Amino acid sequence: MLGGSGSPGIDELFAVIARWGGRDESRVLLRGTRLPAPQAALLNASMGHALDFDDTLDTGGSIHPGVSVLGSVLAVCDSLAAVTGGVRGRDVLLAVALGLDVSCRIALAATLDRGWHRTAAIGVFGATAAAGKLIGLTPEQMLAAFGIAYSHAAGNRQCILDGALTKRMQAGQAA
Repeated sequence: MLGGSGSPGIDELFAVIARWGGRDESRVLLRGTRLPAPQAALLNASMGHALDFDDTLDTGGSIHPGVSVLGSVLAVCDSLAAVTGGVRGRDVLLAVALGLDVSCRIALAATLDRGWHRTAAIGVFGATAAAGKLIGLTPEQMLAAFGIAYSHAAGNRQCILDGALTKRMQAGQAA
């Protein structure tokens, strides 16, 4: 996220999202501002994926599982701090581990390549698992959250072929 913070397209993405307004609940790293949690997650994860040096599960079709999970976790922890007084470190680690596990297991199971940008299309499930764990969803609520995530799973590899800056945004949208 630090390395990608000054990458092409990030300033423009920040400028657009900062105009949307909303509750100042989660930090945008290195920007000295707070935005609604979904927008902060999008920006932080987009910065994290901008240079393509984030973690990679090669056996899972080169998915980058951590960027969407961490973007989600950082935003949710910030938003919970105002409500609950903070999140314990062990709960953060458990949520990250759960999110990574979910993303990696889906990536390993989904072996047929259909042209999806796997980091985005699969990362949304890891981000959902991590956020759901942090906010204490019941099993029924988590199932519903996965259904919502499934309806948002997206991202294609055309941006990779074209070298388009939207590749980094897809990981952010998954967060």
